[in-house]
Amino acid sequence: IRSRGLFILNNKQTNENRICIRGYDKFFNIDEVKETKLTALKQNTKGPYCITIKENGCILFVSALKNGELLVSSKNNLYTEEESSKQLHSKDHAREGYLQLRKLFNNDESKLKELGLKLYENNYTAVIELCDDQFEEHVISYNNNNAGLYLHGLNLNEIVFKTMDMHHVKLFAEQFGFKQIN
Repeated sequence: IRSRGLFILNNKQTNENRICIRGYDKFFNIDEVKETKLTALKQNTKGPYCITIKENGCILFVSALKNGELLVSSKNNLYTEEESSKQLHSKDHAREGYLQLRKLFNNDESKLKELGLKLYENNYTAVIELCDDQFEEHVISYNNNNAGLYLHGLNLNEIVFKTMDMHHVKLFAEQFGFKQIN
């Protein structure tokens, strides 16, 4: 498949596999490949379309296990609460994403679990942009009030790419206090 970021969990008791994190399909610039030529886009896609601004940070994929434990991945790295005591390198994006989630919820374990259960029950991966110059600088500056976790998608954990509409993403962001994209 064309997924950029796909994690599969194997249940050893039932020997069943389940997609637990689903990133975006591989994408290309306009005219970069045959599928993104303007003529192909006009022939093979159908509106309505929703265009948003992409924040300038590092991408995180956040999902959860059945018990509500959060799974955070970034740059092909997976971080779980279980691994929190292990020594990790200083620029571990997935770990920093997990720590930023804890900060967002003021270390409230019940709120973290609520997020995890909501993601699991809906079979979602939350696509979040971590924007914080204290962790890693990018072209656009993110300090103080504009630093944080920007929710820019909710993907279904399925082989064929499906994502929720932006109205749904906005409501989810409001429910959990994520920053929103425009």
